[in-house]
Amino acid sequence: MELGTIIIGLLIIALCALPFIFMARGRKRKQKELLDNLKNIAESNNTDIGTFDFGPGFVIGLSSAKNYVLFYKKKKEQHIEMCIPINTLRKCEVKEAKQSVAAQKGKEEIINKLELVCYSNASSNSNSFEFYNADDFLQLNGELQLAKKWENMVKEAMELYRS
Repeated sequence: MELGTIIIGLLIIALCALPFIFMARGRKRKQKELLDNLKNIAESNNTDIGTFDFGPGFVIGLSSAKNYVLFYKKKKEQHIEMCIPINTLRKCEVKEAKQSVAAQKGKEEIINKLELVCYSNASSNSNSFEFYNADDFLQLNGELQLAKKWENMVKEAMELYRS
């Protein structure tokens, strides 16, 4: 009787653990696919990837020589690929599109869109890396901190080329 109880207990534990195992494998597979696409962008621009970070549905990277910022986002059927030379940038900043909503204690601001915007030297053109959109995800999950981190990294890389 004890052997049967142990086997049933192990089966229940295995059944409870399986969803978490499958979720982790699926996340790793998606991240590998995103990174492979970013590597393809880097190779097509004769560079490589030194530093990178994942967000929900996207990956952003900086070449090891810190001369390109690369971005890949898979959004339903749309693929967004960007490779921007650092030496062509004059400014980089995080842009937040906010909306005010009524709350119990007055008004609160909700972020609808979060982007890292890089402005070009040549003109008023800008390239934006979309980190968050309220139409795609209900709430922020570290994207604001990630955008600020990458704003600082791109600014540091820009300083390398100015000096």
